[in-house]
Amino acid sequence: MNDNKEATQEEVDFAAAKLARIMSSLPTADGNLAYGAAVSTSYVSSWEKVSAVNDGKIPESSYNPSGMARYGTWGNASSKETVTYTWNQEMKLTGADIYLWYDGDTEGDYTKGGIKIPKSYTYEYLDSEGNWKEVRIHLLMEWKWTNSTIRPLMK
Repeated sequence: MNDNKEATQEEVDFAAAKLARIMSSLPTADGNLAYGAAVSTSYVSSWEKVSAVNDGKIPESSYNPSGMARYGTWGNASSKETVTYTWNQEMKLTGADIYLWYDGDTEGDYTKGGIKIPKSYTYEYLDSEGNWKEVRIHLLMEWKWTNSTIRPLMK
């Protein structure tokens, strides 16, 4: 081990950034690339956590999961919210899974309550020119997990 006690802050920052790039490129046991992404959102309720979208924790039930962090936007009046994953390098994604939860009056009835299944959602990516482009996907809709296979872009 090479302990450099004389390293400048710039050298330390460079080494830390290099290590972060290497770590983000390492495969995970389950192949989930989300763990290595920084996450941001347009809105999150004050009692919820945006970090829940990529923490790898899965509740036993979609009905009002408690005792763990979860992401939600209840209380915001906008018609559209975003969750953005940012990696330190270009990533090739072939699919995406989203776990939806609800807090309806009755377990199994996800049409009532404050948190409901969204009417629609889209995936987008940032192209090389800095423009957001919608991704064409094939959805397998289920309650709890929704699996999305990203279709190759056709010219």
